[in-house]
Amino acid sequence: MLLLSLALVGCKSIEPAPTDIDGLSHFFWAHYDDEDDEALAEGIRNAFAAIDPATLEEPMKGSISDLSREELDLVGKFDEPVGESSGVYFANIVNCPINVAERGVYALNQDERHEGDYSAYNREYTTDLDAYEARETNLLGWHTTYSVDRLGVSMTVDIDGTIRYTQTIDEETTPHGDFFLSRGILTDDALLDGNDDGTLGMFQDYQLEVYFPLNENQTVHFFTIWRDVRYTSALDFSSEFLQDIVLDGMVDWDKDTEAECQ
Repeated sequence: MLLLSLALVGCKSIEPAPTDIDGLSHFFWAHYDDEDDEALAEGIRNAFAAIDPATLEEPMKGSISDLSREELDLVGKFDEPVGESSGVYFANIVNCPINVAERGVYALNQDERHEGDYSAYNREYTTDLDAYEARETNLLGWHTTYSVDRLGVSMTVDIDGTIRYTQTIDEETTPHGDFFLSRGILTDDALLDGNDDGTLGMFQDYQLEVYFPLNENQTVHFFTIWRDVRYTSALDFSSEFLQDIVLDGMVDWDKDTEAECQ
């Protein structure tokens, strides 16, 4: 009985991955920093079923529930208020192999890859690029500072980003092959230029991208974002207008990636 009890204590409980888009969005967020890849791999299998990319003729878009207190605490955002961000998702097929999509995500020159999106842009790696590209580590980090001019106003934003790559484990665990996730987190409030009272700007921004192959030449792109941005007292990210700007922009980003494969 004692040996059995010790064995039970030593067993690690693995939370089953959800099967719906909203649940998977939160599942990938919660397991991004896991030491092993098992939970993320299960999430990929369920995401493949939920998105059904083989039948996807146009991008999927929709809303998702906000991050919880516990989910913000996971990334050190202990003082950020819960319930003030709005979440949306996007799923699309990129007509490029996964390695091309991967290089596009961690490239330094995002302003050149996506012309017109930024008025200023700088990204620097914070971990070893060579080690990542040699697959000596599965993580690469960077810090980005960018400025945007939108809706007649401008702001400067600081984001910490990472990419996490998982190579094929086995046919049962990763039946679709290699996959990767990328996460971006706003580091500080980004006030609109000229906003002296601190009420307008971007106050929370959490982005999570998941990429996995549909086949050798096509990649599934599953993007989620939770954002609290306020352009006026009556225009924030709960507006479908602002949400559509972001999601339509992701369609354009995928097209920019596809241009490299033509």
